[in-house]
Amino acid sequence: MATESSFPDIFIDEDPQKALEELNEALQGDSDNAQWFCQRAYAHILLKNYSCAVDDAKKAQQLKPSLPLAFMRTGIAEYHLKLFESAHAAFTQGHQLDGKYTSHHPTQYQTLFATISCLFHCPL
Repeated sequence: MATESSFPDIFIDEDPQKALEELNEALQGDSDNAQWFCQRAYAHILLKNYSCAVDDAKKAQQLKPSLPLAFMRTGIAEYHLKLFESAHAAFTQGHQLDGKYTSHHPTQYQTLFATISCLFHCPL
């Protein structure tokens, strides 16, 4: 279950629809919370509401331009919408941000970026 200030991925994974409803309610009280928009984008991705996911992830980017996860979620949703160039741009920007805020150890985002980058650059 989510707390009043936290909506972890595991909570969203368990029941994306319930998480979406709780995030909608939370955002009515705090519409400037980039983290919640990012998490709502994740719920939308799991529910295959990709256009809504893009909207929420981009809102999170506007509110907190230094949030790499928002760019990753934008990229995932745009990829599913077959907007490959903009998806790649979002992944690239998120990867660049992630590198600024992490140590030399690869993060989950960096590993995902490497995999996705291969999809865009490696011949099939």
